[in-house]
Amino acid sequence: MKRLPIVVAFFALPLSSALSAEPVNRLYLTPFIGYQFFDSKTNVDDAKTQGLGVEYRFSQQWAIELSYTSADPDVSFDQTHLDSMLGEPEFPIIEDPLPGNPAQSVGATGSSEFSAFRVDGLHYFTPLSQTLNPYVSAGVGHASIDQGDQTRLNVGAGLRFDFTDRLSLKSEVRQFHGVDDSVWDTQALIGISFAFDRAPVRRNEVRAVSEVAMVEPKPDSVIDSDGDGVPDDQDQCAGTDAARVAEVDSVGCLGEVKTLRTEVVSITFPLDSASIPAEFDSEIDRIAALILENTGTVIEIAGHADASGDSAYNQKLSQRRAESVASALISRNATIADRIKAVGYGETQPIATNETAQGREMNRRVEARVQVLR
Repeated sequence: MKRLPIVVAFFALPLSSALSAEPVNRLYLTPFIGYQFFDSKTNVDDAKTQGLGVEYRFSQQWAIELSYTSADPDVSFDQTHLDSMLGEPEFPIIEDPLPGNPAQSVGATGSSEFSAFRVDGLHYFTPLSQTLNPYVSAGVGHASIDQGDQTRLNVGAGLRFDFTDRLSLKSEVRQFHGVDDSVWDTQALIGISFAFDRAPVRRNEVRAVSEVAMVEPKPDSVIDSDGDGVPDDQDQCAGTDAARVAEVDSVGCLGEVKTLRTEVVSITFPLDSASIPAEFDSEIDRIAALILENTGTVIEIAGHADASGDSAYNQKLSQRRAESVASALISRNATIADRIKAVGYGETQPIATNETAQGREMNRRVEARVQVLR
């Protein structure tokens, strides 16, 4: 039991950082079957196992799982073990059996009951959107067997394969160490996972919206320099002719916007995230060069989301993705800042089906639309 604080410390740092990441909120229920290779010190045979795991994946990379395992291994005592238990016999052993009582073999056998509980931390190497999710894990638990109880530490590695968003196959191999008697067991298992999702709740955002709704706007808080009815912080075309202020559109521009070219920004966003992975720096450079080439135009950075979760939340997420790309472009060349506008379209403009993981990944995209006024 002295090693238990070490295990708690092992999980404390990575889990505390994971809790600060954007939530995933996916619950897996996994019935499984497997095979347990018991240490010879336990004096039971290897046996088939069965059990149930409940896993909560709270971020793209981290999850925690509670598991229960049971088995009915056969007990097997060899001669050496019997001698150590019984010592030297006080009376001669009669090897000839009595009539009607056949002699039993020296190796005594029988049935036993095995059960184990454990809690594990899992680290996934790929985001939830990927079909193949390899992972490693470590944890602590307690096992009970007729021969005695054990506090057990464990490490393992496994793979999750998604058939659909709700159904996946899970397989893993795990090594156990009983710290009380220093025994080593190995378990291999395979199971079917049923997934249950809950749309993430953005309490900070909800509170901020409520607070804004309760505050009366100050008369001088909105500045509209050209008097076209569009505040300066939203006006893409400042200095509108006073005679034509009634003709401006929602972003303060005259006439109708025409899209000359739409360029898909080849950035794949993780599920429920607006962060741009560093691997897409070259793509940001490409779009920045495209903007410089198309002088005299306005570039709309259009953000999109898949249909997972609440549509209002997806709208905000797509806006954040568009703003994230726009900020990255402006950081490349500040002179293009006045020609870029970020607009989120939520889940309203899919380019693929939302019924498959691949289709949803395609819909989580950003486009650069080269536009002019006509």
